[in-house]
Amino acid sequence: MPLKEGSKNVKVMAVLVPVLSIVAIIADWSMMPEFKVWEICGYSYTTTLVHLHVVLWYCTCCSVAACGRHLVHLLYQGTQNGRHVSNYCSLWQDLSRLSRKIGESFCYIYGLIIIIWFSTMTLSLYGGLTGILDHGCGLREFGLIVNATFCTFILFLICDAGEKLSDELGPKFLENLRSLNVVVNRDVKQELDVFRYDVAMTAPVINLGGYVSLNRNLLLNLMATMVSQMIILLQFRIGAKPDNVPQTVVFNETCKLICKEQ
Repeated sequence: MPLKEGSKNVKVMAVLVPVLSIVAIIADWSMMPEFKVWEICGYSYTTTLVHLHVVLWYCTCCSVAACGRHLVHLLYQGTQNGRHVSNYCSLWQDLSRLSRKIGESFCYIYGLIIIIWFSTMTLSLYGGLTGILDHGCGLREFGLIVNATFCTFILFLICDAGEKLSDELGPKFLENLRSLNVVVNRDVKQELDVFRYDVAMTAPVINLGGYVSLNRNLLLNLMATMVSQMIILLQFRIGAKPDNVPQTVVFNETCKLICKEQ
């Protein structure tokens, strides 16, 4: 079952990644027509690589979470057949260690990816808002707002995958253990109680090398930081904009910076 679920996610992502990469490249090229051909080639490679890293994280977390759900069914069948609960407890501990190692091994890669997407989201929203305030909503402004929304969606995928993995091997797994209705002897019941206690006390938490935990709360913190930075940037722009500089200069420079960030 986990293999089938994982292969389904991979097939969906294999279609989405090329489509999203092409759409992102075309959208950025339409907003920045001064891009040269060799710059587009390098930008295409970078965009596709970042998207593939996001897919790798999402599929890995979903696969490990599916293994945790499947382990509950194996435990139910095993206890009915008289197998020892300690064997399944060892499997859960291996999954728990694996989930922690995922965050530790990908620490700096996904830390940098989160910073890039967060910076792109903030600058895109800032560029879109300043463009709307200066000369109304045009193609560039609409593209920047869509880009900010897309960056928010990517950050949500990364944080949501970590949240689901922690939840499947922690609270949900414990809930499934407590809801097992099996007729067992006293020794097996005692092993189940120890297993439940172990899950409750050592539930895995996905974090990037101990720097930050990957869950939905991280997304809320990023949104709060983005709003604070947006207010500061808009205040600086309103209070310190020189009169002799055209209003489109800041907007164009923001677009260039966003494309370099991506």
